[in-house]
Amino acid sequence: MRIYLFPYQSKSSNPYINAFHKALGNCHKMTNSTVISVYFNLLLDMLKQCIKTDVLILNWPENAILKRGGVFQTFFLIFILLLYNILKKKIVYIFHNKVPHTGNRLQLYISRFCSEVILKISSQVVVHSRSGISFLQSQHPFLENKIRFVMHPVYSGELIEFENTLYDYDFIIWGSIMKYKGIVKFLIKMKEQISKKNIRLLIVGRCKDDDYRKQIQDIIRDNKNISFVEGFISDDQLDNYISLSKCILFVYDSDSLLSSGALIKSLNYARPIIGPNFDTFKDLKDIHLINVYENYSDIFSSSNFFDEKKRKKFLTENTWEKLSPQVI
Repeated sequence: MRIYLFPYQSKSSNPYINAFHKALGNCHKMTNSTVISVYFNLLLDMLKQCIKTDVLILNWPENAILKRGGVFQTFFLIFILLLYNILKKKIVYIFHNKVPHTGNRLQLYISRFCSEVILKISSQVVVHSRSGISFLQSQHPFLENKIRFVMHPVYSGELIEFENTLYDYDFIIWGSIMKYKGIVKFLIKMKEQISKKNIRLLIVGRCKDDDYRKQIQDIIRDNKNISFVEGFISDDQLDNYISLSKCILFVYDSDSLLSSGALIKSLNYARPIIGPNFDTFKDLKDIHLINVYENYSDIFSSSNFFDEKKRKKFLTENTWEKLSPQVI
């Protein structure tokens, strides 16, 4: 089968696409095998490969509006997809998020319109969170027979274990720092409790939003219990920071989110994980892999479990090789 995976832009910036492309290439012919960095050139390539492609797999097409010339690129993308549909090509839409995490009101409106069109012409819609099924069915009843839940694959089957039993931090929040991840809201509400209970919190990751970075710095300025390491974090650095931390914490606060790549990557570390009780977090809680909280106060008042046997079993079973046949 001839497959086009969109967008194949960078071998370094998107581990999801890279791992997916490699797994598909092991058992199918990929009609896009060259990395194309410019988004418009990606669209031209997708148009060019239309005749040679049997299955088109889309990831984050609704984000086209956020690119330079986003209105034009979005409607050009829709034109290409309508052509694929007319030629009876199979279109698989991996529905990662309800809407983009950023964007103004007009951009979000056009993004929703783009998603509406793609949902209608897709042969199959894949979600990595069970809540994605209920969300789509409530908004689009006609999709009921096209939606498929597939657990987000892990990036490695290895469980990284650490020898140290003494920790510098009680909790670590890691990953790209963006507004939808709720860090500022969490710090505002809980900074006093963090000090009062002598909780040691480490925040690491790159923040491209200068205003948001300054908000975090201002909130923690006089709080000796909270450390903030801003900037790109390599895998080796992340391993070290997590080894020094007792528990991995997520405080996401967004209506746009369905699944989290950082959460999936965190499963490879032999550490308890705690996050909000919704979407992928709830899915993993239901199979006893992670802890969840209903309110911020729950984070510090409960003991967080870690089941090594279940974690290893999950890492072994949820591979990219097993994802491909479920999607196609």
